[in-house]
Amino acid sequence: MVAPAENHNATLLIVDDDAAARERLREIFETAQYRVVTATEAASALRVLKGVRCDLVALDLEMPGVDGLALCKLLRAQPTTSKLPIIALSESDDESRKVQAFTAGADDYITKPSTPGELLSRVSLHVRTSQREWALIGSNRELRFLSDLGRGLLRALEPEQLVRRVAGATYEAIDAALCAAYVVGGRDTDAICVFDREGAADDPALLNSAALQEWLRSPQSVALRSCVIDAPWERSAAIAFSTKRSAPPAAS
Repeated sequence: MVAPAENHNATLLIVDDDAAARERLREIFETAQYRVVTATEAASALRVLKGVRCDLVALDLEMPGVDGLALCKLLRAQPTTSKLPIIALSESDDESRKVQAFTAGADDYITKPSTPGELLSRVSLHVRTSQREWALIGSNRELRFLSDLGRGLLRALEPEQLVRRVAGATYEAIDAALCAAYVVGGRDTDAICVFDREGAADDPALLNSAALQEWLRSPQSVALRSCVIDAPWERSAAIAFSTKRSAPPAAS
């Protein structure tokens, strides 16, 4: 389904076999600056929806032939209209009729005759709700894109590149006097980087790896911030620490 238009530019589809009822609804909605298209029965409504992007459907339940309940079920079964807001219109105020409409997939039920104020408030509510839902879908897509991009970048990094970035970013972020990062990977891909005011150094002798491993297993390491990264060089632990926190031995 295509994302809905802004509220004042939304397109509404009215489906009703009663010409007088269609024109009354058209007048009410067009006065409120909605664009309106109409259909007299289910088949013509489906044809309209194939050619026009509609933001809401208001359909009469008592149409002859394929009635409003059947049309509602058809709309919910199609991917392009499965999320389209549907308001069921009926002369019946019977509870069982309302249950049938909601079971068929209607989002709202309005008993005829209804006032312009009620119609417009209900329509506006459903159009705005649909817009918010699509905005959330768009935001989630952007977040998934950024997440996939981040994972792709991490997979492209070698351990040496990763350890430099972790150490440098941590050093800058917390204004540390000294910051070290140690990546434990598979296939002899361990990498070390120590960052201080003089820059970065990759000498493994700068850290006592045995003491570091022992410290990581100790209760004193609870202040450590670690993460596990799914990288092409197998699952590796990226560890960063600085002199501003409870730190392990920094020299061999």
